[in-house]
Amino acid sequence: MKCILIGGGGHGRVLLETLEQQRPGVVVGILDSRRGLKQVADLPVLGGDEMLPRLKDLHFTHFVIGVGSSQPCRSRAELYVAARKVGLEPLGVVHPQAFVSHQSEMAAGCQIMARAVVNTGARLGGHVLVNTGAIVEHDVVIGAHSLIGSGVVLGGGVQVGERTLIGAGAVVRQGIRLGAHVVIGEGVIVKQDVPDGMEIA
Repeated sequence: MKCILIGGGGHGRVLLETLEQQRPGVVVGILDSRRGLKQVADLPVLGGDEMLPRLKDLHFTHFVIGVGSSQPCRSRAELYVAARKVGLEPLGVVHPQAFVSHQSEMAAGCQIMARAVVNTGARLGGHVLVNTGAIVEHDVVIGAHSLIGSGVVLGGGVQVGERTLIGAGAVVRQGIRLGAHVVIGEGVIVKQDVPDGMEIA
């Protein structure tokens, strides 16, 4: 297994530290478009996103998306799709201090960070990020490429559409449905359903 980290900023460095604890040496290079950036945590920056089509020729087999976001999840999703199109497989990350129920389900490429909780019956689509200290309660369903911010609480049975961003510290009450491409601001308490594409500050 030879893995590329796509995005070497703050979230990328957190992922890298976690992966080094679990799979030392699995990440051997980084893609990052910032001008002049040559290395991150002693790993070489091979170039920007334009390098993706060349990675199979360089014998890379897997990728992990290191792009966090305070914006809608489009860039994370697009990078994920682009990496899959060139034949790379997504590498999931579960921090050793996270709790993930054995009765939950996670599709490929999910990232579960330190002290996060994914409880019984939860179902996570591909490439969902559950950030530090977030709680995903029983029977929650989260669509692909969604980002659950640090300290978020999703009550039991909450449904979250694809590419939805829930900002740090937000609370979504039990049984609420959030549509696709929704943005929930930091610290917001969501008490009613939110349709597709809405932003709640």
